[in-house]
Amino acid sequence: MSNLPAGATAVACDVLDAASVRAAVDGAAQVVLAVGFAYDSRLWRTVWPKAMTNLIAACAETGARIVFVDNLYQLGPQNQPRREDMP
Repeated sequence: MSNLPAGATAVACDVLDAASVRAAVDGAAQVVLAVGFAYDSRLWRTVWPKAMTNLIAACAETGARIVFVDNLYQLGPQNQPRREDMP
């Protein structure tokens, strides 16, 4: 992941497994959650609550800050990289 800023590390984990999330969060000051599940409301009803519960618990235990990267549908079609100041 060469696009990460200096000092940032990508860590993979199974967000549906609390121990995996806790291990990934260990030692982090900030956690950026950028996960996607299949676009299926039946699946989302079970996986999102579990994933968020696991992440919130791990960050609460370690004191890490959570940054949640939600979907980007609201930005509409773009022809350049996303930025915070985009309309």
